[in-house]
Parts: sequence; C-alpha cells; structure tokens
Amino acid sequence: NKTDTMLKEVLTLLKQHSAHATFFLSSDYVHGSDLKQLVNNGHEIANHLPKDHEYASLPRADFERALEQTDAVLAPYLAGKTRWFRAP
Repeated sequence: NKTDTMLKEVLTLLKQHSAHATFFLSSDYVHGSDLKQLVNNGHEIANHLPKDHEYASLPRADFERALEQTDAVLAPYLAGKTRWFRAP
C-alpha cells in the first residue's frame, strides 16, 4: 500500500550517513515515482521477482518469465539491466 511506505524516512537516513543501498523491488508492488527517487539518489535497483510467491518449483521458462517481467518494469528507470535478483 503506497500510504504505508517509509521510503522518505529511509532515504533521509541513508543521505544523513552518506550511504547508498541496493533495493530489491517486486514489479507488482513498485511505483514509478519511488523508482525514480531511488535512482536519482544514487541507489542500486535489483530484481525481487513480481510478487511474494514460491518460485523454486516453477518450470525454468516460467521462472525466466517472472525475472523478465520485473526487469521490464524496472528497465525504463535504469541506465542498464539489473545486476542482481533475490527470490522472495
């Protein structure tokens, strides 16, 4: 839920400590304005698959589609492809 985000507070804390972070984002839950803010503040964006779901038992093609789905949502905000992914 967009109203439940603590992104502003997290970004403020990171900035106060001159720190950068890698944010693993799920394409079903991410908002473009948040992505833009993360990238503009110099943070790395990574793939966390579309949603919280058990992916280990999926056929390889379905798993790859899930990775590609999230990469497609993240790509317009990035200079290149995501380097990392983390399964939910």
